[in-house]
Amino acid sequence: MNKLYTIVIIFIFFTTVNTITAQADVKKTQQNTQVLDKLPEFPGGEGALTKYIASNVQYPKLAIEKKISGIVIVLFVINEKGKVVEAKLKQKVSPCLDKEALRVINSMPNWKPGEKDNKTVKSIMQIPVNFRMK
Repeated sequence: MNKLYTIVIIFIFFTTVNTITAQADVKKTQQNTQVLDKLPEFPGGEGALTKYIASNVQYPKLAIEKKISGIVIVLFVINEKGKVVEAKLKQKVSPCLDKEALRVINSMPNWKPGEKDNKTVKSIMQIPVNFRMK
């Protein structure tokens, strides 16, 4: 007997490291950070970001079978061209959920990049992806 599982991804929002910061290199998080004049923006805004993630996440079969849930936090950079690069896990849950969260974040369309002094800059972002079975 197959059970239907509903994926509820509601706790999706984007925050940043030390408010909103820009930096030249993710590996130098402590250096070269500054407050942006314009924040990076997902095409269509926050609501569109939530819809994008909710419609693209596929709850892994193994996680359903083992009843694994939790919040995966993905840290990534929006580069000067708006592309998502250097995605990595800040908070892990399980290998299958972590992999799925990274897949979805890496597949996002280009964002409108952040700006500082009328120049586009790299920006560090983080998004929590909530995996919850209902």
